[in-house]
Amino acid sequence: MALFLKSIWGANDLSNDWQIFEHERLCQFYALGNMKTFAYKMTLDHQMLRFLDNNLNKKGQPNENYAREFLELFTILKGEQIGGGNYTNYTEEDIAETARVLTGFTTSNFANKDPDTGLSTGRALFNNQDIGNKQFSDAFQNQIILGATSQADMFRELQDFVDMVFNQKETARAYVRRLYQFFIHDIITKEIESDIIQPLADQFYNNGYELKPIMEILLKSKHFYDEDDSDNSDNIIGGKIKSPLDLLFQAANQM
Repeated sequence: MALFLKSIWGANDLSNDWQIFEHERLCQFYALGNMKTFAYKMTLDHQMLRFLDNNLNKKGQPNENYAREFLELFTILKGEQIGGGNYTNYTEEDIAETARVLTGFTTSNFANKDPDTGLSTGRALFNNQDIGNKQFSDAFQNQIILGATSQADMFRELQDFVDMVFNQKETARAYVRRLYQFFIHDIITKEIESDIIQPLADQFYNNGYELKPIMEILLKSKHFYDEDDSDNSDNIIGGKIKSPLDLLFQAANQM
């Protein structure tokens, strides 16, 4: 599960040993935890702050690298492009507004600890924060995120933004599709989308993005064992997870 999280939220900067270590530990800490909370914590992770340059994101000098990846790769994903700068699930303007929300967050030192994980975390610099309100598109119901009024309030603004993204049901569907492709099979048919992905996404959304219950449902399901239909040629079972013997013979065969 930690590897699954890492496969989405990868930050492959190898220049600082302790930041690499704590980035990996954060993935392990939330391996069966809450995906929305993990997204919030990862935004303040030292490795991520440096890897996608959000430590350089300041008012008057916005850096959109992390803002773009947060929407395009880490959470809701693009969707179909339906116009210039409009990708169904968000717009280019939403990326710009996201970057404004994320201004002022930067790295700290090893002693600055997150109270929930005990791991090092970034800090907020109010002087570098864009304090204006942020207006999002109709992809996010035209929601306005109120600008922070103090250093402490910057974390409230960040939480409001994360809540807004995870309040979109497409975010839940995006994660469930990735879970399915990581643990079961690369191909998602229309039938799998309607019978597996959508019901699991609804449960994931309704349980507040807790990973453990969804994984228990998915990995105990008849579908995981390919027992939900009479088609023996679709090869769902073992598509991703194989027994040790299967792995041994497969490796031998390839050699």
